[in-house]
Amino acid sequence: MLLKSVHNLKFNLFILLALFLFSVFFWLTFPVRAQESDAISIRVHANREHKSALIWYQEEFADREEQGAPQSLRVDGYNAVRDGRTVYVHASNIVDGVYGSYIYLISYSQEADPGTIDVFSRMLKTWTFNTNLIEDSTDFGYCNITDLSCNIDADCGDGYVCNLSRCAPKDSNFSACWRDHDCDDHWYCSSEKAQVTRRTIRYENLTKIMSMIEEHYETVESYPELKAGTYVSGKSLSVWPSWNDNLSQEIGGGEFPLDPINTLGSCPNFDPVTCWNEQTKDFAGSFNSQGILSSPGSSFVYGYTPERVYSVSLEGTMVCEFSTGICN
Repeated sequence: MLLKSVHNLKFNLFILLALFLFSVFFWLTFPVRAQESDAISIRVHANREHKSALIWYQEEFADREEQGAPQSLRVDGYNAVRDGRTVYVHASNIVDGVYGSYIYLISYSQEADPGTIDVFSRMLKTWTFNTNLIEDSTDFGYCNITDLSCNIDADCGDGYVCNLSRCAPKDSNFSACWRDHDCDDHWYCSSEKAQVTRRTIRYENLTKIMSMIEEHYETVESYPELKAGTYVSGKSLSVWPSWNDNLSQEIGGGEFPLDPINTLGSCPNFDPVTCWNEQTKDFAGSFNSQGILSSPGSSFVYGYTPERVYSVSLEGTMVCEFSTGICN
C-alpha cells in the first residue's frame, strides 16, 4: 500500500509540474493577455473498472435533470468526450510496470478570455500521456502492423506486396513512430506507448461488451449460445459477420465495438479477413480449452464464448469472465 501511495504521489507531482511548465510556456508566448481570473484545471480520477470516458460521464452526472450532449474526440490517441468547457479522457499510466486506468478532466473557467480558450485548444492538440515511455530516443517503434489483408499484390496498392495474406512495403522500410496516428491509414505503431494506448481502448471496449451482455442476462438469465449463425458453434470473433449480425442482435441490438486493429493473422488459402473457407466449411485457426482463440498467430481480435469475452493481440490476452465480472 505504501509503495502504491509513493507511485501515486510521484505521478501527481509529475502531472502538476508538467501542467505548470506547459502553462508558463503558453502564457509567455501567446500575444493576447488573458483575464487574471481565468484558469485551466486538470483533475484525475481512478478508473479501476476501465469505463469509457462517455460511460464515466453518464454515470457521474446521472442525477442531472438534463445531461449535455458530449462529443467524441481523441486526445493523444485515447478516447475522450467533450461537454462544453470540459474534456474527459480515459487514459492509462504505467509507473514501474504497474498499469493504472484513469479519467482525466481538463477544463477552463467560465466566461474565459479568448486567449485562455486558445491555450486550452492547443493543450488538447499537443497533450502527451505516457511520457515516461518515450523519454529515451530508442523507445520508438515502427509502423509495421497492418489490418490490410490480401490475396495478391494488387490488393495492397502501390509500393506494397502481398506476403502470407498480409500487405507489406516492397522495400521492407517501415516508418518510425510513437503513436498509431504517426502511421498511414491501416498501419499501426509497435512502440510501447502505442501498445499501452490500444490496451486501454481494449479494456474499455471489453467492459462495454460485457455490460451489454450482462444486461441481457438479467432479463433472460442465460448467455447467447450461438448454436447457429456463426462459423464455429458457440463462438464469435470481431472479424466475423456473426459479431454484429447475430451476437449483438441476440441481446437486443446495439453495435459491439471492434478491436483497434481488428484483423486475424496470416491464413493462406482461406478468406484473408475471416480465415474461413466457405467451400470446405473450415476455419484456419484453433481455440484452446477455454474457447479462446489460439491461432492464427499475430491476430488482433475480440472473441466471445457463453462464458467470457476476451481480446487476443500481440500485446497479450485479456479475459472478462461472466462468472466473476472481472477482466484480467
